[in-house]
Amino acid sequence: MFPPGIEGDGILMAAEIGARTRTIHNNLALFLGFNIPGRHADEAPLFRIVGISEMFCPHTIVVNGAGQRFADETYFQAMAPSLRKYDVRKRCYANLPCYLIFDQQYADGFSFVDAPRGSAIPSWVARADRIDELAGLLGIGSAGLTETIERFNGFARKGVDDDFARGTAAWSLAKKDQWKPTRADERYVNPSLGTLRIPPFYGVELHPSAFASAGLVTNSHAQVINHRDVPIAGLYAAGNNSVHTEYGVGYQAGFSLGSAMTFGYLAARHMAGLN
Repeated sequence: MFPPGIEGDGILMAAEIGARTRTIHNNLALFLGFNIPGRHADEAPLFRIVGISEMFCPHTIVVNGAGQRFADETYFQAMAPSLRKYDVRKRCYANLPCYLIFDQQYADGFSFVDAPRGSAIPSWVARADRIDELAGLLGIGSAGLTETIERFNGFARKGVDDDFARGTAAWSLAKKDQWKPTRADERYVNPSLGTLRIPPFYGVELHPSAFASAGLVTNSHAQVINHRDVPIAGLYAAGNNSVHTEYGVGYQAGFSLGSAMTFGYLAARHMAGLN
């Protein structure tokens, strides 16, 4: 998913012959993840989405470069708008780059990159026995990360996230009977919250990747149209080269594939003269 070779060539080639394009300014089909290095020098990295795996488990948080949390990590509909916040003075995104931070409790009790629970964390993941050391390895503000983890640990112990209400959304993958603490002195008052206190501490930089936030404008037959709303003869688009105006204010799994299948079918019928 999201191979590095995707650079928008289909959109560019269509635009060169007059195709109309559109940008979705608040595309909620935006996900955080990281690249898993290839096993060989010529092997492309694999992109792993963490929003429905590592990020919703206890003993994990996501922080920005200052070491601060900025949204409910378990609810991607909250993460996406926060990733778009722009600092006009610094001329950069306020919460990018960002980082997944976790401790040995997570490594012992949960799966990282789909490996069996308790598997060794891969060597390419940064780690340190102290939080300030990990911050230095990742280039994160040390004081901010230390303060954030101390505050989050307090939330985990009482089961209430006072900053972003993590674990209260009706949409949640974390269930009370799903996980058991790996240590006798740890308990999950809220299944979405778990302390980060057992070294080593781990961290990996996350990158936003998405189904395209821009694309080619098409009509109901999946024909690409130009700036005068006239179809360009013989040119069709479906899937992520076309602009997903059907997303509206949210995104759910299956939208991208469903759209590609539907408009691919309509395009084929139109090509065959069946519409």
